[in-house]
Amino acid sequence: MILLTEIGDIRRFKGLDELCSYCGIVPNCHSSGETEHTGNLTKEEMP
Repeated sequence: MILLTEIGDIRRFKGLDELCSYCGIVPNCHSSGETEHTGNLTKEEMP
């Protein structure tokens, strides 16, 4: 319920990536060439 109160109108976000960035639940990703590693959640905003 707290999350819904903080978000307000969910339509203000263009997509799931923007919503996740706002909430601070963006996965930590490292990639190099063909290798990609996804780690724990981070509180950083997506670019």
